Amino acid sequence: MDRRTFVATGAGGAVLLGTGGMLGADALLSDGPENGPAYGSIPVPEPSGSTTLDNGRRASLYADGRVALFGASLASQYTGVPAVVGRLRNVSGSAIEQVRLDIQFLDDAGELLAGGWVGSDTLAPGEVWRFVVNYPNNDPKNIATARVAGIEVA
Repeated sequence: MDRRTFVATGAGGAVLLGTGGMLGADALLSDGPENGPAYGSIPVPEPSGSTTLDNGRRASLYADGRVALFGASLASQYTGVPAVVGRLRNVSGSAIEQVRLDIQFLDDAGELLAGGWVGSDTLAPGEVWRFVVNYPNNDPKNIATARVAGIEVA
């Protein structure tokens, strides 16, 4: 189910993107040890704690322990377009109406090239949201890193 939307802002204005169309996303987001990001892990906000998931992986907790973020990375799809990929799990005992991530793409000087919020619809208890946020601008060679700057739960 494609239920994500990314609103990006950059020097050229705003762009609305879908985030579910990256080929190879299943490989980038799988639990297999052979899969790793092209660029590597990215900075995330300070967590409120951590937990071990049922697959044995460690995950950082956010929103008062209601969601666990794991595997946030800057990767490249087959066309060379950078994307932030990762997974977020509802570890609470109740449904969460919406989770939003503030994704930012940065240059070598740490200047913002593009950024915006990507959101998920209702997450049932234990449900995993696999997100892929493509870089929206036509200058991907300028990207040095990306980050998850914020996590909100409604």
